[in-house]
Amino acid sequence: MTEHVCNHAEWITRDQCGPWTPTWIAVYITASLMVFSAYMLIPWILMHAQRQDRSDRPVHPLGPGERLMVRVSGGLFILSCGVGHLEGILAFVWPHYPTFAVWHLATGVVSWWAALLFARVRGRVLLGV
Repeated sequence: MTEHVCNHAEWITRDQCGPWTPTWIAVYITASLMVFSAYMLIPWILMHAQRQDRSDRPVHPLGPGERLMVRVSGGLFILSCGVGHLEGILAFVWPHYPTFAVWHLATGVVSWWAALLFARVRGRVLLGV
């Protein structure tokens, strides 16, 4: 089984399975890198905030608007990434890669919005205030 999983010689690359233009390839790769980097950044932000000792500093609780933005950005981040995984299934029966590329770009924007917001409020979010 391992040999079959590791053997990629019989498969074609994504750019060979449709009329990919350089623009669509750039959009798809850029969007995927945005999502990947946010996936790497958000846990780092949360772990870094956890390691910081904030017991000697005053804590300013999140305002209602900030709480809403954290919930919305986090929810949209998870939702958009989940739909991105659903696209992987759909590609077997509906290979509309330009639509997938646009969705990945939107996911990249949402991911970085969430990452930047989490970076701004990380300590207050972890303290539950």
